[in-house]
Amino acid sequence: MHAAHLAPLAVVGLATALAGCGDKTDDGTDGTGGGDAADGADGADGADGDDGGAETIYPSGQRILLYYGHEGYGPEGSGKAAFEAIDVEWKDRYGWNTDHRDSWTEDLSDYRFVGLLAPGAGGSASWSADEVATFTGALEAGTRIAIFGDRSACGSPVVTELLAALGTEMRFTGDAAAANSVVQTDDINGTHQIGSEASAGVRMKEPCYIDPTGGNGVIRDNNNNVLVAADPFGDGGEIVLVGDFQFMDDGSGYLDESDTRRFADNLVVVEPGYVAGGSDSGSGSR
Repeated sequence: MHAAHLAPLAVVGLATALAGCGDKTDDGTDGTGGGDAADGADGADGADGDDGGAETIYPSGQRILLYYGHEGYGPEGSGKAAFEAIDVEWKDRYGWNTDHRDSWTEDLSDYRFVGLLAPGAGGSASWSADEVATFTGALEAGTRIAIFGDRSACGSPVVTELLAALGTEMRFTGDAAAANSVVQTDDINGTHQIGSEASAGVRMKEPCYIDPTGGNGVIRDNNNNVLVAADPFGDGGEIVLVGDFQFMDDGSGYLDESDTRRFADNLVVVEPGYVAGGSDSGSGSR
């Protein structure tokens, strides 16, 4: 489990200077077109932000951020890392706009969910102390921050560095499902909000495996490899690791398979009205 108060960040190098091109911040539905390694010790499953009965802090932001800076996986011409369909889903169902950025923002207060798309997939990068402090502040305000893996960067030190700086013990193991394999898993912890009612399975391509030490293993494959894990951040938000982002990628076609769309919705809902086995309190209906 992460420390409640982070020690000063170790030297992580200078912050990467990232170009602002590619930002999409208008108010419309933004979007453009190994082997099976055993998972590590699993933390006890539990409710988000459960800290001895203290009241959980939920996000007030009404936007979603998908960030592919810090050498993350940006949109390709072939369609990988394009998210028009899920942008429309989140806008139509909940009224939340999605921003896509490859440049850093010092203010995450508008965002209820921040997804980092495979940091380090394109090379090395470092996180400054100020950038880590921005993440910490967002987590303390209830924001859920998810780091998505990609087979090209399952063991990226860019991700490991950030996880260590945020104080969580969760890690990508560096291993992944076989190349070009499609994994559909029905082993979902439905007591956790992000796995709620996703009993029919979630489909991913070549997902990275996760050591959920200190957190909760939420989704596993049939060989008990953890594909999604979560670690609540004190009484605030939550750090989530997801083995791959292609389940919601326009080019994959997986979003409408089984309960993949429900899982994608659950990632961004983060609502106080959640009841295990019931419905969320989002503004849209299922």
